Amino acid sequence: MLERALDEIETGFVACERCGDQEDTNNLDFVDDLKTAREELLKTIQTKEKSMTSTTIQPAEVNRDEDGFWIHPDYPEDWEDDPDLKTEPVRQWEKNNKIQLKYTTPDVTGQTLKEWQPEIPENCFLISVFAADCGHVAMYAIPQTGRTT
Repeated sequence: MLERALDEIETGFVACERCGDQEDTNNLDFVDDLKTAREELLKTIQTKEKSMTSTTIQPAEVNRDEDGFWIHPDYPEDWEDDPDLKTEPVRQWEKNNKIQLKYTTPDVTGQTLKEWQPEIPENCFLISVFAADCGHVAMYAIPQTGRTT
């Protein structure tokens, strides 16, 4: 239905759902709002597609906030709340970026998130540092040179 509405805006005619009569969209007051909404929707889709297909994620400078939280600037915004790493969108993003995501937690308890310095394997890079119900968590990326995840 959305696709049909977008096509009608593009062609300049809107068809009545009941009788099929067409009306020139230039004569309708709401068309400018629809065109603006369409442009915003297309920009959002393009941004989402870009974040899903990016192959350029690289290590970034880690500047944790006053509480110790941090997230990589190229990490998809929709997944900031501790994604399930087994979902198809996450797996596809890993494949496109030639990385594998892993979690690590502290070996000791009693540290604040700000105090904790996550230890990640050599040649890996940090994706995020956050607090979960189970405690402090860091997500890191393992580059997959020449391999698929």
